[in-house]
Amino acid sequence: MSRIIVGVDIKHTYIGDLRIVLTAPSGQSAVLHGQLGGSSDDLVATYDSASPGVLTGMLGQAMQGDWVLSVSDLVSQDVGQLRNWNIALTSAAVGVSQPLVIA
Repeated sequence: MSRIIVGVDIKHTYIGDLRIVLTAPSGQSAVLHGQLGGSSDDLVATYDSASPGVLTGMLGQAMQGDWVLSVSDLVSQDVGQLRNWNIALTSAAVGVSQPLVIA
């Protein structure tokens, strides 16, 4: 696989409480959001392996299988809701690549 794009939309009153982890079918995982943002409300973000960062190490994984997004609220004072998330995986095959979008 040559590219991974993950989008999240989480309603929460203190995004600094949140930890978001993406796990590939192989079991390899990457922390997308590690309790950053302090008291900011709501997390609407896109993580892209084309930019240096957390998803770069996930390139080369098999596309087939279950990709799991885990969202943890590590402080019990606030509540939130995962409104939406999506993942787009692009094949590294020779020729025209087609993204696989799972919503």
